[in-house]
Amino acid sequence: MNKQTTLIAAIGVLVVLLLLCTGAVLVASAVLPNGLAGIGGQATATSQATATTAVEGEATEVSEVMPPPDIIVVPTNTPLPTNTPTDTPVPTNTPLPTDTPA
Repeated sequence: MNKQTTLIAAIGVLVVLLLLCTGAVLVASAVLPNGLAGIGGQATATSQATATTAVEGEATEVSEVMPPPDIIVVPTNTPLPTNTPTDTPVPTNTPLPTDTPA
């Protein structure tokens, strides 16, 4: 095989791998209850809602629902602080210090 054929084959393999990975992500997102976040990610309220655990040989259903997050109320009618001019002017066009030979 020459270099051109090898390059075309390598690009073809990369395209096939990309399509396979894309298909796997789409299937996992559709099948898993939390999508890809359910794989090794943090548990959410959906994944913690029901859990089955074996106690003394029989399966029992444990239902645990996370409480809702705290609601923070932000007042919307408070005026924003305004910038008041200062009495001391900011000096402009100040000469830079020059290096004096030692």
